[in-house]
Amino acid sequence: RVDGELAYYGGDFDAAATSLVRAVEIARAQGADWLALRALSTHASRFPEDQTVREQLQDVVETIPSGRDFLAFRSATELLRRPG
Repeated sequence: RVDGELAYYGGDFDAAATSLVRAVEIARAQGADWLALRALSTHASRFPEDQTVREQLQDVVETIPSGRDFLAFRSATELLRRPG
C-alpha cells in the first residue's frame, strides 16, 4: 500500500494502481481484512472512477464484524458515501 502511495504522489499512476492491487491481493491471501480495507480505501480515494474497487471495498466493509468505530473503517464508509 505504501509503495502505491509513493508512486501516486510521484506521478506514476499506473505503478500506483498496480501496487495497490497487489497490496489487496496479499492482504486477502493472508486473510487480513483490515489490511485489504486500507489498501482498497487508498485505491478508491486515489482512483475514484474505478467502480470495481469501490465494489470490492463495499464487500470488505460488509465482512468486518467488529471495530467499526476505528478510523480506517469510518474513513472507508465515508468514502463509499461519496459519489464515485
